Amino acid sequence: MTRHTRFSALFLAVAAIYISTLFWGCSNPAEPSDTSGGASGSWSLGGAVTGSVQNLWVDGSTLYCCTSSGVFRSTDTARTWTQVVSSSQLSVAGGFDGGGVARGSTLYLGTSDFAFFSSNSGTSWRQIRSGLGSTNYICEGIYLTGNRVFYGSNVGVGFRLNFGDTTW
Repeated sequence: MTRHTRFSALFLAVAAIYISTLFWGCSNPAEPSDTSGGASGSWSLGGAVTGSVQNLWVDGSTLYCCTSSGVFRSTDTARTWTQVVSSSQLSVAGGFDGGGVARGSTLYLGTSDFAFFSSNSGTSWRQIRSGLGSTNYICEGIYLTGNRVFYGSNVGVGFRLNFGDTTW
């Protein structure tokens, strides 16, 4: 067998193993269950999560899920969930469709009623409007990159702040 033939055979074997893991190696009975019979690829988030899912994000090994009724956190790959805050706790009318960002115990949430900030893992919250002026800027999306948090509004205006700050 020539050197080229051995390399080709090795390459094909590695490619076959990789492709088989993509299609057949993803099944894990400990992962969230597929409730669609495989048709749409959806899965159940578990009994603690209520409302329609509007956004998901990750901070390290913690998964967050924003729904129309609240924000939930999972530290065990979506097997179990704990509610961080509800829309009624923050008096949010339209839900958490702006999403959220987190780093450690500091969280920012984008909602239909501006943005909210917690520096203690969601134990207490405060609405952050400072720097937005008097315009009713609904948060359509919130994003963290480096040490900056960006706030995209419903009228095409964006704001930013340094992570940990509360003035846009």
